[in-house]
Amino acid sequence: MPKPKGLPKTGGRRVGSLNVATKHTKQALEQLAQDHTEAALQVLVEVMKHGQSDAARVSAANALLDRGYGKPRQGLDHSVKVDAVGLGARLNAAQARVLASEAD
Repeated sequence: MPKPKGLPKTGGRRVGSLNVATKHTKQALEQLAQDHTEAALQVLVEVMKHGQSDAARVSAANALLDRGYGKPRQGLDHSVKVDAVGLGARLNAAQARVLASEAD
């Protein structure tokens, strides 16, 4: 008999948790990639020095820098324009409304 609609899901894995097979596969893949790190870095250096195109050389250089120093953080624009006079007037009007409603 099917479960009526609207009832919460029961049982099973928690959302976002990996099952054991996925966890072991990820670990095995990470280990395999780490075993080939030196060869991969040598290829990147070779492409950076002797690549056929500027794009390939720049891409290889960026990949090496990212691995050596981490990717640069993205800057955020924190400039916000605030109309202080208009904001003050709006705050005063809101305060007056609150005081008027309390007086009633």
